[in-house]
Amino acid sequence: MKKHIFRVSFLLLLLSTAHANFGDVPDEYVAVSFSSLYPMSPLKKTKVLAIQLWAEVNEAAEDVIARDILENSIIDFTYTVLDLHTLCDLLVKDVQTQLNGTSVRYQYKNIEKALEEMRYLADLIGSLEKTFDRAMDGHVSDQAACIKVVLDRIKKKMERTLQSAP
Repeated sequence: MKKHIFRVSFLLLLLSTAHANFGDVPDEYVAVSFSSLYPMSPLKKTKVLAIQLWAEVNEAAEDVIARDILENSIIDFTYTVLDLHTLCDLLVKDVQTQLNGTSVRYQYKNIEKALEEMRYLADLIGSLEKTFDRAMDGHVSDQAACIKVVLDRIKKKMERTLQSAP
């Protein structure tokens, strides 16, 4: 019994020492998802969010009730577009890093495939921007203006990255 207590105490001491040494590591580097064996790549997260936003805006463009819902929840929609902006920034950074010759985080080993995926995403965001303009025709708010600026910025940043590619 004493031997077992000693082992447990020793393990706790090691764990507390390791935690003290690695306490400065940001949470996102050690975060583990138990909901999936295969966590989503940054590209997949970005594509999924862009498709969800596009579907919501497309529905609002075709249905008056969905448009009213979008107008009433424009603040939450704006926050989601800002999340998309952040994910796109990370993706652009990853692709630019890969273009410069080194990359650890980006999933594709082939730069052509990475650029092809970025082209698809840039086109999707361009479509999202056009559909948002059509859905929110006549709606005036600070949030709608913010969404238009953010979507335009994302699209231009991706276009610049694609143009700088060999």
